[in-house]
Amino acid sequence: MGGWTGVWLGMPPPRGASFSHDALLDAAEAVIHEEGIGNLTLDAVAARARVSKGGLLHHFPTKEKLLEAMVRRIVDSWYRNAIAAIGGMQPRPGRVVRGVMSLCLDRADCGNETLHRSSFVLVTALVNNPKLVQPLRDVHRELQKQAARDGLPPGVGESVLLALDGLWFEQIFGLHEMTALRRAKISSALHRFLEMSRASEQSRQRRASVRRKRRINTRKATP
Repeated sequence: MGGWTGVWLGMPPPRGASFSHDALLDAAEAVIHEEGIGNLTLDAVAARARVSKGGLLHHFPTKEKLLEAMVRRIVDSWYRNAIAAIGGMQPRPGRVVRGVMSLCLDRADCGNETLHRSSFVLVTALVNNPKLVQPLRDVHRELQKQAARDGLPPGVGESVLLALDGLWFEQIFGLHEMTALRRAKISSALHRFLEMSRASEQSRQRRASVRRKRRINTRKATP
């Protein structure tokens, strides 16, 4: 998944700096990434953000509310990036999946450490509390819905999105090194799959049109 760059991700803000909703979420993510979710407490987040616990409680009265906001921010940010990438694609069949492919495979910042951290934190939070999955589920379903009406043959867009999901999990768990060359090969293969599927669908439609015209002409020629 794409992501965002936290203001203070991985390090506390200077003492005396004003703090914000996002800065507290950055601090929570840093605690999870560096110390594990088992060590995520409101005290730990307040210490990381260098604010009073009362200041933290003003924004997030419970740890559950903090985790919920953190998950939603990561998911919402990725979805905004996906929508922007889709909007940058030419308006032809496969626009949705080509946009998501661009975000996940073709951008210069694909797979960088910041994006890996945000993905790791997201999955860790969801494993710890599966009830937090709803924002991710909503985004996933919306993209699947858009891909299904994107002018591609049935199942093609969904197959590409599922392949990208698998790639995301592979990177999170470090199952296989993702080099720039490997990423380029995967991107090229998925683009070829889209083009071949689109060409096959166009050919099928042309053949169906020819058959319809023949049936019409046959009926007209019948006395």
